[in-house]
Amino acid sequence: MVAISPPNIPSSASATLERLIVWATGALQFACTNQTVPIAADQDVVRRCSLSQIATPDGRNHWVGLYYIPVDLVLLNTAGNKLWLSAQDVSNITLPSAFTTN
Repeated sequence: MVAISPPNIPSSASATLERLIVWATGALQFACTNQTVPIAADQDVVRRCSLSQIATPDGRNHWVGLYYIPVDLVLLNTAGNKLWLSAQDVSNITLPSAFTTN
């Protein structure tokens, strides 16, 4: 578990949902460095979390995040639970100050 609380989220990241998503994906990518997930029976693997920047034909740059977070199906299917409560932990580091300060 990478524990965070509102004071740990820089105000510049929590100003919008979009910034919060990029911050959280970047932090998770840092927390999951060197973790991979098998995606096919023939042992193809991908990084557990990645955040990339791509340019589209219209000349704009975009953040693209991809992450594999295990799901607890019991919690997912428990009536009244919020879906994010079913996310299982993938790391147990403390985030460095680069992720917790403006």
